[in-house]
Amino acid sequence: MDEQKVYDLLYQMMERFDKRFDQVDARLDSLENRMDSLENRIGALEEGQRVLTAKVEALDTRVDALEEGQRALTAKVDALDARVGALEEGQRALEEGQRVLFEKFDALDEKVTGIDERLARVEVVLENDVVKGIQLLSEGHHFNVDKLERLEDIEDKIDDIDNTVGVLKYINAKP
Repeated sequence: MDEQKVYDLLYQMMERFDKRFDQVDARLDSLENRMDSLENRIGALEEGQRVLTAKVEALDTRVDALEEGQRALTAKVDALDARVGALEEGQRALEEGQRVLFEKFDALDEKVTGIDERLARVEVVLENDVVKGIQLLSEGHHFNVDKLERLEDIEDKIDDIDNTVGVLKYINAKP
């Protein structure tokens, strides 16, 4: 095999390596885009959480106002014994409303927890994909290095054969 063929073979191997590297680089870009998308979603979730916190604070203010109203009703109940039944029913309705609100907040907390768990799973999947891509790149690099070492060994053997042929020609050329 002449040097040009060896160089051509090496050049082809380097082109394949470059293509594989470009594929891995594209995969990494894709993963970065996915991570950016997830970060944007997390930002949106955080904004939603801030809005919900503001609503909870507003509801706390309203609950405080309702509790103040309840105290006023209790004073009226003491003064107006004839209306006790109706006022107690109103109080029960307020307590039921609070219970419903607490249930809604508990359900919302469960949803946020579920989102956090899904996000953690997505992060694990992304991490595994990136690690696999890096492993493939490393394996490709090792494969190319092994091939280059074998080519160098073959080239050394060819040089040895050329030298031996040259010596034999020289010896056979003497009369």
